[in-house]
Amino acid sequence: MNAVCPGEIHTPMLEASVKRSGRTIADLDELVPFGRIGKPDEVAALVAFLASDEAAFMCGSLVEITGAQAVA
Repeated sequence: MNAVCPGEIHTPMLEASVKRSGRTIADLDELVPFGRIGKPDEVAALVAFLASDEAAFMCGSLVEITGAQAVA
């Protein structure tokens, strides 16, 4: 079993939360070393990889997809 650990991902729910807080997506982008928050299709691609035969020998991994935010 593996786990996907996403950082901030640009979704309607995140947009609503950011709007309520008085901040903007651009504010969040500045906090990410890669210069932007993640996209849903990037997380989907990681999940598809983990579900594929290419990852058949992976087990017990926590895969962070944060735009380097977790290591900064």
